[in-house]
Amino acid sequence: MISLAQKYRPKTFDDVLGQPVNTTIFKKQIETDSYSHTILFAGYAGCGKTTCAKIFANSIDGEIYELDCASHNGVEDIRKIVDDSRTQSLIHKYKVYILDECHTLSSQAWSSLLIVLEENLPKTIFIFCTTDTQKIPNTIMSRVQRFNFLPISDEVIFNRLKYVCKNENITIEEDALHTLSKSATGSMRQALTNLDKCLLYGDLTDTNVRKVLNIVSDNIVKDLYDVIEKKDNPQIIKYIIDIYNNGYELHLFMKQFLDYCLNNTKDLRIVDTILTILQDIKYDDNPKNIIIARFLTWK
Repeated sequence: MISLAQKYRPKTFDDVLGQPVNTTIFKKQIETDSYSHTILFAGYAGCGKTTCAKIFANSIDGEIYELDCASHNGVEDIRKIVDDSRTQSLIHKYKVYILDECHTLSSQAWSSLLIVLEENLPKTIFIFCTTDTQKIPNTIMSRVQRFNFLPISDEVIFNRLKYVCKNENITIEEDALHTLSKSATGSMRQALTNLDKCLLYGDLTDTNVRKVLNIVSDNIVKDLYDVIEKKDNPQIIKYIIDIYNNGYELHLFMKQFLDYCLNNTKDLRIVDTILTILQDIKYDDNPKNIIIARFLTWK
């Protein structure tokens, strides 16, 4: 069965949500036949980079070659592309090479690519897609036309999910839609993937959605904040242990708690504490004790 993320993947720039500046520029470039032959799409996962690359290629009559650099990042993989890029397509106006997760390419692979980029082949276009521009060599960055893809807002994701559910005759609680929207953290693909997952569990109530996605209830988040404010150390310990024992992933919970604090407190010291906790527990197998210790010594 086709996934919702595949079924509702945009097919035109008008279908793309949450990237109005980029899509406006892309449509203008295609209309005026004025675009770079070396392009970089940078930004958060699941916000439309590869989708826009494919729409762009199709819109200019491009023959698409897509490479997943995460699994094909060696110099031999790139040499094949370099050699092929020097010949024109017999069917289409352009050859368009979409290199997804390009930041994973080896230094030798980048060096091989640089040679062909310097040739400025008139019938070849390279579109690099990445979530981590810091790993791309400066020699490449100086040659690309860069477009930044922003995380999609909760409101845009909410409205899209609402449309999908209506179109698919899916019954879902309003609160569940909000929870799904927030759970995606800016990724439309992740939102639809999460919806697919929740559909397998049962009725789309907010309680069920939170259970499937391992999201603590807002009441627990608020109550923990209150006992931290009161310096009620026994209750702080109890809440953290209960959350841990109920199977919630503490790193995800701390991100949820950070979001609550950012929206509900003027005391940025607790925000700083949470950011420190998130860094401390990033690679820890048992973060429970670290979280407890940080909150007990807060202020």
